[in-house]
Amino acid sequence: MLGLRSAVFPCTLKSLRGWPFQQSEIRPYPDLPQIQIIAAELSIDTVVYISGVQNQAPINKYALTMRRCVDEMLVKHEILFNGMVNKLHITRENVHLTFTNVVNELFRDGEINWGRVVSVYAFAGRLAKHLHEEEKTSMAIQDIATICGEFVALDLGSWIEQQGGWDSFEKYFPDKDNVEKTVWQGLLVTAALGLGALATMVAVR
Repeated sequence: MLGLRSAVFPCTLKSLRGWPFQQSEIRPYPDLPQIQIIAAELSIDTVVYISGVQNQAPINKYALTMRRCVDEMLVKHEILFNGMVNKLHITRENVHLTFTNVVNELFRDGEINWGRVVSVYAFAGRLAKHLHEEEKTSMAIQDIATICGEFVALDLGSWIEQQGGWDSFEKYFPDKDNVEKTVWQGLLVTAALGLGALATMVAVR
C-alpha cells in the first residue's frame, strides 16, 4: 500500500458550481502544483468521457492522449474490467473503499509506470460508466472523479514529476498515426502484471 496522504487534497471538483463540468470552471486552486491540477483535470475528463454523460472537448492538451490510452486499455482488457465491476458489487456507498483497495493492489509491488497510471484512469472511467448506468446519477461520477484525482495527484504525483511531468506521458504514448500500431499497443503492456494481480484479487473475493 502506498504512503499515507500528508495533507487533504483540495480537489478541484469541490469548487465547481455544477454538473456537467465546464472547462472555464477548472483550476480554482491556482496554488496547487501543476502536476496535481492536471491529474485532477484528467480524472474529470476521463470519467465524463467514458461514462458518456456528456460529449465535450478534451479538458487539456494531455486529455486526448489519455482518452486514446484508456480506450485502448478498456478494449484490450474488456473481460477483466467488466468482470471487476460486476464481481465487486460497486455502489456509490462503497465506491471510495473499493477504488482505494483496487488501486492499492495495483501498486502493491511498488512498481509505477505509465501503463499503470493509465490503468487507474481506465478503472475510474469504467466505474463511472457502471454507476451512471446503474444509479442514473451524476453524483456518483463526481465521487469517482474526486477519488481518482486525489489518488493520482497525491500517491503518484512525485513519480510523475520525476519522469518529467505530464509532457513525459504524452511523449511515451505518441499519436498512433506516427508509430506502428503494434508498437503503440505494446507500450500498454507495462500495465499487464498489475492488472493480473487485480484479476487474482477479485477472483478470490
